[in-house]
Amino acid sequence: MPERTYSEEEVAALLERAAELHLKSADHADHKAGLTLRELEAIASEAGIDPALLRQAAQELEKPSRTLLDAPANTSATHLYEERWVPGTLTTDEWEDIVAELRHRYDTDMGTAMGMPGYGVGKIEQIGRTLEWRHTSMSGVETRVMIRQRGEGMRIRLSRRVGWASSMTESITLGTIAAGLAALIAGAVSKSLGLGLGVLFVVLISCIPLIYLLDQKWRAKKHRDLAELADRIAHLATADDATSSSEQSLAASTPHPPLLDDSPEIQEALPGEPTPSRRRVR
Repeated sequence: MPERTYSEEEVAALLERAAELHLKSADHADHKAGLTLRELEAIASEAGIDPALLRQAAQELEKPSRTLLDAPANTSATHLYEERWVPGTLTTDEWEDIVAELRHRYDTDMGTAMGMPGYGVGKIEQIGRTLEWRHTSMSGVETRVMIRQRGEGMRIRLSRRVGWASSMTESITLGTIAAGLAALIAGAVSKSLGLGLGVLFVVLISCIPLIYLLDQKWRAKKHRDLAELADRIAHLATADDATSSSEQSLAASTPHPPLLDDSPEIQEALPGEPTPSRRRVR
């Protein structure tokens, strides 16, 4: 008889009921209600689900949905911010993987070639229990990644400087400069003050909104990139924990063949064949 296949709704109901029975069992009678992330990871491994995906789901559950407009705490006039909290302890291998990922994404030798050694190449610094990676691009965009151990978890904080002032201030300043240059050129060529003032007014009212809109779109893209980078670093920071959890679950679920000495009896030899000798498999 073929084995029954459960639908997604039935799987969800079964897992919910199994969790209830698990909490009511004698082994967990003294525990508080609920499951820890490690217990959920073990259940996910048994069900064939990547524990890293479970951690990502937990982060999305704890992180409220937000945009650049309704989350001023994640932005400022000049910087963007992203933060993640993940369980576990950062190992040397995980930190090396994170630095390798950051170098692959951002590092370039153009700054050194152009005589600006402080640009294009990331720098690593450690202050106490805080690890920091800092990078400044050729265009002056600075990105920082800081990881600090807090108890049984890690705080991952990313920041990115995207301007020297707010979008409105930059738009007015750059628009005024562009309008002034255009008016100066138009007045010098036509030798007409009126035409120069007209060009100044037209360019001023058209450039400022355009620059503001383009800057807002650029900052939004940089913020999305920063959020994606934060998720990637959070995944790398718990890679060893996920591997260890998967290996432990696999070892626990893999049956071990019995030793020949532990067999209750030895099969009888066929007629004409010698009786097999007992020996221990090592």
